[in-house]
Amino acid sequence: MSNSTKINNKINSFNKTITVSGDKSLSIRWVLFSSMAKGKSKAFNLLLSEDVLAAINAVKKLGINVKLNKNISYLINACNIMNIPVIEITNQSGIGRGYYSWNDFIKTEQQIRKFLLLENAKVDMLCACAFHSDALGKYKVDNHSWRKPNIGMLLQAKNSLNINLNDSWIIGDRISDIRAGENAGIKGGVYLNAKNNKHISKSNFILKYKDNLDDLNWLIDDLSNSCF
Repeated sequence: MSNSTKINNKINSFNKTITVSGDKSLSIRWVLFSSMAKGKSKAFNLLLSEDVLAAINAVKKLGINVKLNKNISYLINACNIMNIPVIEITNQSGIGRGYYSWNDFIKTEQQIRKFLLLENAKVDMLCACAFHSDALGKYKVDNHSWRKPNIGMLLQAKNSLNINLNDSWIIGDRISDIRAGENAGIKGGVYLNAKNNKHISKSNFILKYKDNLDDLNWLIDDLSNSCF
């Protein structure tokens, strides 16, 4: 008796954008599905773990053309060289809702740090917020000061590392990232893959829209002329 199942149905052609959180298994599935798609497929924020890279190499050996654009490491490395602190601030309501644990989150972050270090890039501080209005137990807090777009995590970074927020920039792919920067009074933000490109910035906040991280040399130049 065979343990395999053959599926003859074909996937209909479509042209849609699907947004999901970064995840190893989802990243591998994207690699496999996109290798069978017609035309070009694009993915942002793939989790480049060892298994995902192995999947990419496997489809490349089958003749699939794969292009990996620059990631954030070159910008982080430039900041490291200039002694400019690099801070990661992240909303993690999935922890508060019980979808995954702090240990799961830490393991993922350790994997990210491992790949960054391979490119001589180091994050100086990580702030993560598990509080949410729909969370469980102690994490059930509505509008917690640390949850973006509130500025609690930015203020913690400022106080811990003595950062000059007036010359700082924030990079993110959610409007809550940009609004957190605006609320904290920092210099500007880079809005990646923006769904809302009509956002009106507050006061003198400089807002840049980008589809990828390929050309941020202008930001490196700006930071090199700033005082931290």
